[in-house]
Amino acid sequence: MNMDKVVAALRHEQNKLESELKHVQNAISALSSTSTRKTSSHVMSAAARKRISEAQRSRWAKVRKDAAKLDAGAKVVPMRRRRKKAA
Repeated sequence: MNMDKVVAALRHEQNKLESELKHVQNAISALSSTSTRKTSSHVMSAAARKRISEAQRSRWAKVRKDAAKLDAGAKVVPMRRRRKKAA
C-alpha cells in the first residue's frame, strides 16, 4: 500500500514537471519567433532625400533671414545646440 502512494506521488510530480516543461517550451518558442521576425527597412530614395534636404535648407534660410531683420548681431542656433549649452 505504501508503494502505491509513492508511485502516485511520483506520477503527480511527473505531470507537474511535464506541465512546467510545456510552459518553458512555449516561452522559448514565443521568444525565438519574435527575434526572427523580419523588420521592414524603409529605404528612402536619393531623390526624396534631396527634396527633404533642400526644403530644410530653405526653411533655415528663411529663419536666418528673419532673424537678421530683427537683430543684425543675433545668431540663430538650432534647438539641439541650445539644450546642450543650457545643461
